Amino acid sequence: MLQSGKKTALALIILLLPVGQLLAGTVYVYLAPDVTLAYSDEQLETPYRYLNTIHLNWGDVEGRKPESIADKLDELLADEKVQKKSKKQVSDKRFSNIVNLMAEKYRLPPELIHAVIEAESNYNVTAISRTGATGLMQLMPETAKRLGVSDRTDPKQNIEGGAKYLRELLDRFNNDLALALAGYNAGEHAVLKYGRTVPPYKETQKYVDIVLRNLRRNFTSGDAG
Repeated sequence: MLQSGKKTALALIILLLPVGQLLAGTVYVYLAPDVTLAYSDEQLETPYRYLNTIHLNWGDVEGRKPESIADKLDELLADEKVQKKSKKQVSDKRFSNIVNLMAEKYRLPPELIHAVIEAESNYNVTAISRTGATGLMQLMPETAKRLGVSDRTDPKQNIEGGAKYLRELLDRFNNDLALALAGYNAGEHAVLKYGRTVPPYKETQKYVDIVLRNLRRNFTSGDAG
């Protein structure tokens, strides 16, 4: 059974599943084609992208009140946070308001924008790459100009430009997040050149993996934004 929608408290989503499905013990978390979270008691295939697995191993839940089930889920999620704490990059709260604003404007999860910023600049406003990409979301001069960004070191302009570009790429590649990220890194023409697949460039393939890993952590940690 699939549940999909805007990011919501996991416990509330799980409670929509019948008790019999809770007894299956596992809920799979995916990124849906419309870049929202999807939850299922079955493993899904493309275009859904796997993010995480939540194990519901506390025995027979029949007779439990919904509140007690939600409490147990909260405990499981808290345990996950503790396990990942030492490895987790906490998003820079200075930019959360801008990220949230642009996420709403361009119909993106804020967790995705944070994942890209971390991979691109690690929240360094003045970061400049060897190819001349600049700012939080590492915009190239030509791309920035096309997106209406006049100052690439200005956090608001840079984040808006990057978010707008991500939305353009997602629309162009039918909400395939891996292709959109590949296009963000290598250029959309490279994705088209290789038949709408992630180009066989080590840097681009590594970049896509890093952003997806950041995104998975941001969704499951609840700290991004």
